[in-house]
Order: sequence, then structure tokens, then C-alpha cells
Amino acid sequence: MLTMGSTLPRLQVFQQKIATEQHTESPRGFPMLGEQIRAARIAQKMSAEVLAKAVGLTAQNMTNIENNRAVPLRTTLVEIQKILDCSLVLDSSGRP
Repeated sequence: MLTMGSTLPRLQVFQQKIATEQHTESPRGFPMLGEQIRAARIAQKMSAEVLAKAVGLTAQNMTNIENNRAVPLRTTLVEIQKILDCSLVLDSSGRP
């Protein structure tokens, strides 16, 4: 039996909340990085597998990036921008 002072229920509630939330904007109001990448890729009529191979990632890695479960290295991000011929906004300063 768990007591009121136990952190386990709070942790489980937090994990469930994170797992079910749809993150569509960063805290500063910009679309999440993965969503920007997916939109740019689709605009170029490119599959996730082709983009992943072009930047040296697995298709699963690219899926995780597009679903905001992983963040690409800066060098990978630069390659993605070059291949997709786009600029990705990470914060309000406009820095990629």
C-alpha cells in the first residue's frame, strides 16, 4: 500500500502525462524541431528513410527526431538543413 508521502504515484502520473501529451510548440511558441523537419521533408517529397540515409542515421533515429523523442547533433542538423534546403528555428533568436 502506498502512502501519501510516496513519490511513486506522482512519478507515474508525470510519466503518463508526458507520454500522452502532444507537443506541438516549444515554450517560446515555435513549432518543435521534429515537426519543422517533417514539414520540410514532406515539402521536398522525400521519405524519412531517404533523409535518414542521406545524413547517416537509421530510419528509427529519424523517426525519433521527427517525433521529438530525440535531438540531432548540431552537425546532423546542419546536414538536414542543407539537404532539405531550409532553415529550422530553435528559439526566438532565430538560431538554427
